[in-house]
Amino acid sequence: MGAAFSSLAMRLRLRLDGIFHRPPRDRPVSTNVEGELFQLLGDSPEVRRAWSESHVIGLEQRISARLRGTLRFSRAPAPVAEPSGPWLEMLRLIYTVVRVRRPERVIETGVGPVGSSSAFILEAMRANGRGHLWSLDAGRYTALYGIEPGLGIPEELRSRHSLIIGESRKCLPQLLERCGPVEMFLHDSDHSHSNMRFEFDSVWPRLPPGGILLCDDANNDSLDRFSRSVNLEPAFLLYGSTPFGVLQKPATAGSLTVPLGS
Repeated sequence: MGAAFSSLAMRLRLRLDGIFHRPPRDRPVSTNVEGELFQLLGDSPEVRRAWSESHVIGLEQRISARLRGTLRFSRAPAPVAEPSGPWLEMLRLIYTVVRVRRPERVIETGVGPVGSSSAFILEAMRANGRGHLWSLDAGRYTALYGIEPGLGIPEELRSRHSLIIGESRKCLPQLLERCGPVEMFLHDSDHSHSNMRFEFDSVWPRLPPGGILLCDDANNDSLDRFSRSVNLEPAFLLYGSTPFGVLQKPATAGSLTVPLGS
């Protein structure tokens, strides 16, 4: 009952956000993921190799195989979505950013039953031979369906992964204190305006110059408002009907925007 009530409360918050926190009408949004990626990272041979590589690693098939092998043992079906279509293009963008930028420490909030973004981050770290991913997840699917977050993450990638079950409001500050600076952060948890602003405000001081903040389901104005508060302009990519936000901390003092790959 508690998990069901929590899920209902989240849906209500998101509906209210759609009324009171609509994104600006003049928000620039691109549907050209590949073109925007090259603009963000720089159109270099290294970036093109990583982007091409993201299409041939076969990770989506390995995730699907892992799911087929694990969901059989859950006590109830879960609303899982294997990586495909427009979302797969965003996963490849995330993979390419990690592959090119080679971060040592990455934090994401929100894993879900599949863990697709976790798997693509970890695969890029495996290819880089460096890096560790900390994932925070509220564990709602465990309460509702009896399954753990990140079922689709292949076993060979899990040595670089730490999964923490709990709400980001409680766990994120503690994790940031323990980890120190993190080079990349991905929001994909509770998409309410208040939670997103809490996460952005918490993580931003821990990002070093050039650090990257990524935001899935940027359907309200939280990233727009936060970006204005730090005097920066985010980029928004559209996959399907879902906006995905990218914001980078300036690499040098006095510079408002820099290519991600510089």
